[in-house]
Amino acid sequence: MPLDHLVATIWEEPYKSFRAYMISEGRKGLEPEDVGAVIVKALEVARPRTRYAVLNGKFLNATLPSLLPARWVDRMIGRQLGLLRP
Repeated sequence: MPLDHLVATIWEEPYKSFRAYMISEGRKGLEPEDVGAVIVKALEVARPRTRYAVLNGKFLNATLPSLLPARWVDRMIGRQLGLLRP
């Protein structure tokens, strides 16, 4: 998707940062077998949970953010994307 409309705007650098992060993390993604194992588990248990988080680094990417105030998490993400001052 062309994003030429972001060039020379305040969103250009955060977008580039976000895109680079997503590509980098995507390359470190889970193996299909790992995702399949979670799907099989969800289908086989008697009382499946509503949601299953299938991700690397569960503590940093799911547990910790759920324990912190939402505004803190938003600030951390904003800083990482270059939207806020360090």
